[in-house]
Amino acid sequence: MTAPAVVSAAAKKEVEPAAPAGLRRLRERWGNARFAVTPLVGHSDLVTAVAFHGSYIVSGSRDTTVKLWHAATGTEEANLGGHTGSVTCVAIAPAATATAIGKALDCADDEDFLASGSSDCTVKIWSLRTGQEVRSVYTYSPVSAIAFLPEPGLLLSASDGGKLDMWDLTTGASVQSFRAHEDAITCLQLHGSLACTGGRDGQVRVWELRPGPRLHLLFCTEGEEWSADGRRRGASPLRCLLAGPRPHGRLLYSADEGASIRVLDWRTGSILRKLPNHNSDCGFTDCLSMASDGGDGGTRLMLSAGYDIDRGHGYINVRLLAEGGEPYVATLGGEATPRLLCVATTCTPSGLQRWGTGGRSLLLWEELPHGGGANSHHRENGHVVASSFRREFERDEEVWSDDESSASDSSLGSSSRASSSEDDTEPVNGRRRTWCSVM
Repeated sequence: MTAPAVVSAAAKKEVEPAAPAGLRRLRERWGNARFAVTPLVGHSDLVTAVAFHGSYIVSGSRDTTVKLWHAATGTEEANLGGHTGSVTCVAIAPAATATAIGKALDCADDEDFLASGSSDCTVKIWSLRTGQEVRSVYTYSPVSAIAFLPEPGLLLSASDGGKLDMWDLTTGASVQSFRAHEDAITCLQLHGSLACTGGRDGQVRVWELRPGPRLHLLFCTEGEEWSADGRRRGASPLRCLLAGPRPHGRLLYSADEGASIRVLDWRTGSILRKLPNHNSDCGFTDCLSMASDGGDGGTRLMLSAGYDIDRGHGYINVRLLAEGGEPYVATLGGEATPRLLCVATTCTPSGLQRWGTGGRSLLLWEELPHGGGANSHHRENGHVVASSFRREFERDEEVWSDDESSASDSSLGSSSRASSSEDDTEPVNGRRRTWCSVM
């Protein structure tokens, strides 16, 4: 049975409803959006990771440090030093995992923990109360991404060597370790009990956490044609990956060194459409993130960071994540916006947007109340960015035809069932590859 590389326009119209009625209201709200953007000064090299924890921002940098900042004042609260290589990723431990770690390490019941991964081949766990390192695990390969699994105490790490490692942080022991990609894993996303990975080999894979605990391969995108260096012909390394909102969870958004974001239905193996993220044929998307609209807690937005190569400035495109598509809403950024390597989102208590971005510097983005001033009593070095609407990003319903597909998209093989044995977590050494999807 042949897996379709694309979905026809007629078929798409049958399965996808029209844009939601609230899109016009959403565009009006975001059309008037203004953000105060303030650099948080303290890192001495590129900021590669950022996360929010309540009213605090956590950042990791190539300068080997992890820093904790107070968002309301923009001041540095703690400097966590201990890594000997670039910090590549950070993650806040969920409540159940924090309780399990705290009990194992005899910490306070209400202790909060932070995990950081580094090119020094370690994952470190930090107490946010004391700023002290409480556990360190050696991964044998530079760490590229981390994520806390839903089972308390478990953390998943991805490496530059293509490995996935599952760790029990209550003991520091390895639970499972295997080669998940044939090249470096560049992105890792969790969606409930599913872990989604993307690699420098251009592949997307979906794994399910099963009792044991063990990761089981559900889906992989693999082309048939391979070059001498082991990469799929025409495939570009994936830069970022985003799992669609629950409860549906069937869509994955991926971006590489091309100008668009691909929308993949991993349950069927179909690439549904591409979303333009650049105003020219070349460009790259460094990061994708999901946000809740401050005006409606049930509305989910996708933020995609782009970089205008010709003009030399960055921007963030905002799209609505709806059942029928991803209509474009607005763009934030301008001449003063640098290239954005990572982004994290949250909302203020009043429902306004608050973002953190990394790159050449750590930037705090705070949405201003409509009709209000910049409120910059502690933002002397900041500036205000107004949203814009760019028609070139509105083509959100474009469907690939066979002629428009890239070499990597047109080289899809046949669809087959994967074995349920443990061997399906290991890569196949053969040169020819096929689509593989197991429900």
